[in-house]
Amino acid sequence: APQVTDPTTVTVYRNGTAISSGCASSLVAIPTPCVVDRFLYADGDVGIIVNTVAASDWTFSTGPARPLDPPARLPQTVAFTSAAPVAAVLTGPDYTPTATSTSGLPVSFGIDASSAAVCSLAAGAVHFTSPGVCVLNANQAGDATYLAAAQVQQSIPVNDVPRFVLASPPLSASVGQPYGYTFQSSGTPLPAYGLTGAPAWLTINSVTGAVTGTPPTATSAFSYRVTATNVAGLAVAGPFTVTVTAPPPASNKADVSLVFSCPPTVKVGVNATCTLTVRNAGPATAASVITALTLPISVSVVSISSNGSSYRNLVTWPASSMAPNSSTTYTVGYKPSVAGTLPIAAAVASTSNPDPNYLNNVALVTETVTR
Repeated sequence: APQVTDPTTVTVYRNGTAISSGCASSLVAIPTPCVVDRFLYADGDVGIIVNTVAASDWTFSTGPARPLDPPARLPQTVAFTSAAPVAAVLTGPDYTPTATSTSGLPVSFGIDASSAAVCSLAAGAVHFTSPGVCVLNANQAGDATYLAAAQVQQSIPVNDVPRFVLASPPLSASVGQPYGYTFQSSGTPLPAYGLTGAPAWLTINSVTGAVTGTPPTATSAFSYRVTATNVAGLAVAGPFTVTVTAPPPASNKADVSLVFSCPPTVKVGVNATCTLTVRNAGPATAASVITALTLPISVSVVSISSNGSSYRNLVTWPASSMAPNSSTTYTVGYKPSVAGTLPIAAAVASTSNPDPNYLNNVALVTETVTR
């Protein structure tokens, strides 16, 4: 039979209580039916487990009575078994995720704190509430046998269909005089603009939405539609029918222009500010002057000056009048969340006065975001 090496210092415990029966503490030789296994406590003390025929656990210890250290738990991993949408849409269907663990234990899902404004989780389905990136967490907390699994994530881009917010162009023009207007649409990602049903001399900037052209001689009217398109959908403004007459007197014109600046380099998570200065060079007072700025999806608006407002990624300032040779300055505070290159577009237009130069109504800047 196995021997206890030092019978003078060994005490036998059962469930933490010293005993003097069964495999007695005074025995040097442990007789059958006791079966002895040696083990080490975590601190290095030697222990001996004695299993009787009744399958009761006994502990010999060279130290004070205490419960045995728990057995080491096994590792496990978690993996998604459902494919995340390549690009979700606010008006589109919800997403129901699935995942498994190597332990066979159930996996729990949650929305990452960084995405609380972008998506929500209810009854096992992910619902998309705002443009951005929805980050979905999958976890398995473990049990007495398995350790907690390392968290895994799915990142889902959430897009928004375009919606026109500036779409009230002038409905009159003059022969030989520049005609123009800058359309602006929300949408994530930023939409591309296009023209349909327009005469060949009328063009649009696909990035800024600026429509420009000069009606040629003998033109009495023309029509056009403007489209805004992204991966989430299509928006159409129009049709617009414009009446063309003889050139107006010079006193009715208002040359509205825009100077736009943003920092060339900003950091992720750090606030920055863009400045827009709108000027009317005259000679007439510019009526119904509207100013707008479009931010990328990865930028959140922090502040807007002078009664401005925002919808999704579009910031606008309400219509106002501007006297000749006057100017107004607006600012937008923002905070980028992703490193990369950011295009930011701004535009201004008077919906009531002919503008002799629409090319200075639009500005586009590109800044670099670093970590």
